[in-house]
Amino acid sequence: MLLAIPAATIGSLGVSRESVLTAVRASAVAAFLTFIAPFTASAALAFHPSVLTRYVRGRRRYFGIVFAFAMFVHITCVAWLFRINPNQPVNPPMFILGAFGYGS
Repeated sequence: MLLAIPAATIGSLGVSRESVLTAVRASAVAAFLTFIAPFTASAALAFHPSVLTRYVRGRRRYFGIVFAFAMFVHITCVAWLFRINPNQPVNPPMFILGAFGYGS
């Protein structure tokens, strides 16, 4: 699903700057969702114990692997965006923060 959403976006709209930018945004949202679930699992379990919160907390390691794959898909989409549109403006602080995030 993490790979299907950007692929379907690009496949349905064709390979263009707008479609790849949409795929970048979709992959960022997917990566955020796969990060936030295990990050808040312990607090959610303490606040509202349920089958779902126990499931997420018990499988945080697997969610981490899914998050790593989601970030790989995201960086691939970003690289593709710069390949399609080499004149893409780069915001230096955002580039530095993004590089630091991927490096750590």
